[in-house]
Amino acid sequence: MRTRALVAASAVALAALAAVYFYSLRGVDAVAPYATQTSARLPDSKSNERSTGDLGQEPQANPPVQRQKAAHYTPLSNLTPILGDAAQVIDALTPAAKSGDTSAALAIFVKANDCRLRTEAAKRNAPSSTPTALIPPDCQSLAPEDYTAAGQWLEAAADAGNVDAQFLYPASAEGVLGPPVDWLRHPEAVANFKRKAMAYMNANAAKGSIDALLDLSNAYEYGVLTERDPVKALAYYRAVELSDGNAISQRSLAYLKQNLSPTDVTNAENLARSIHANCCE
Repeated sequence: MRTRALVAASAVALAALAAVYFYSLRGVDAVAPYATQTSARLPDSKSNERSTGDLGQEPQANPPVQRQKAAHYTPLSNLTPILGDAAQVIDALTPAAKSGDTSAALAIFVKANDCRLRTEAAKRNAPSSTPTALIPPDCQSLAPEDYTAAGQWLEAAADAGNVDAQFLYPASAEGVLGPPVDWLRHPEAVANFKRKAMAYMNANAAKGSIDALLDLSNAYEYGVLTERDPVKALAYYRAVELSDGNAISQRSLAYLKQNLSPTDVTNAENLARSIHANCCE
């Protein structure tokens, strides 16, 4: 059953809020690192096309669409960091990543992201200590530019169709955009991140992913990655219920309806059925 929490969104807290939500939705501790082994599976061969529009929109004439036959949960790799000195691990993976191996590209990101998360946790637990002394030994070989490059590798893997990377991307704002202090200096990068995060969720929802439908419901409910739209939030949640009634909470469903007018609820129901028909039947 999916649980919800009220989140107060702000521009400055964009990545933190997005990460907290998406980590909790996927059942992962917000402090625990995402990572992968080099044996992680390659992108889904059924379809690597990305859709950036809402599933409830009017279909185009003769669209070249390949859809999953039924709604499904998206199986993601068991993501664990590759052990060893971070710089050496990344150096070993880089040739494969440059040749187009999206598993290697993803592994670079999650190794660097693991270092970032562990370093931040150490700084929170011992704020008075010398910052450099708090960096884990296996991460001390990384330079700031290594973290920047790692975010670019995550984006490249997601763009190439790696489903693991696409689901990880919306929860990785700081890994992709850098420290929060930089976000207001680069609003165009924040806008691009939000656009791509929504595109990846829409792409996987279009293939019938219940997980992506849930992600979209949350995105429209909280208004962090896109404009807040309570009608769409309810519509995507109802589309999940139409696919698998056990995946939703009736309390959450009632919460989404409570401030909507009867007309809004009707519109959400019609949109939900359109979404479900386009992705999951």
